[in-house]
Amino acid sequence: VFLWLVVLRMMIARMASRTLRFSSKKSILARAFLPIPLDAYSRPLRLFHRCPTILEKSWKKELDELAEVFGEARLEIEDARESADTVYFRDDFDSAAELVDQAEKMYAKLLATMPPEEAGRLKREQDPKMGQLAEEMAQLRELLH
Repeated sequence: VFLWLVVLRMMIARMASRTLRFSSKKSILARAFLPIPLDAYSRPLRLFHRCPTILEKSWKKELDELAEVFGEARLEIEDARESADTVYFRDDFDSAAELVDQAEKMYAKLLATMPPEEAGRLKREQDPKMGQLAEEMAQLRELLH
C-alpha cells in the first residue's frame, strides 16, 4: 500500500510540474511515465529561466511574473477554444485577449529594461513562445467572426 501511495504521489507531481507543456488528454497519460529528475518534485515549472546569465541578475522576479501571466494566458486561450460556439465564448475570449496583451506588454517592458546582450538572449529564447501565443490569439479572433 505504501509503495502505491508513493507511485501515485510521484505521478501527480509529474502531472502538476508539466501542466503547461501538454494540452491534450492523450499526453496526460503519456507524461505520467516520462523520466524526470528527482529534484523536479520540489521545483515549479520555469518557462522563462533557461539562460544562466539572466538568472544571475535581478530579473528573476520579472521573469517569474511573466511566466505566470504567460501560463494563465495559455489556459484562458484553451478555455476559450473549448467554449467556441457557446454563449460563454465572448467572455472567455475577452479574458484571454486581456491576458495576452498583458503578457506582451510585460515581455516588451522586460526587453526594454534589460541590457542589450541579455535582452538578445531572452529574445532568441522566448520569441517563439510569444509568437505562438499571438498566433493562438489570432486563431481565436477568427473564431469570433
